[in-house]
Amino acid sequence: MNFDSIMPELKGKLSDGPERVGFILQKFEIVEVENICHDASEGFEVSGTALIKYTDAIATWHTHPEAPSALSAND
Repeated sequence: MNFDSIMPELKGKLSDGPERVGFILQKFEIVEVENICHDASEGFEVSGTALIKYTDAIATWHTHPEAPSALSAND
């Protein structure tokens, strides 16, 4: 899969503050969901409701507000 076409939109999600998280749907639509992590500045967690709502997701995404934009050991 080639995600090049949506990279600008994903890069637009980068921000200081709490970690942001969401899904990429089958038609390359990007959706953001609430980060329910107890410490959203250090990680992310998605609700079961969001997982059920977006069963057509082909990928997930999340930001690293306090770290480089690269895969981490936890990713």
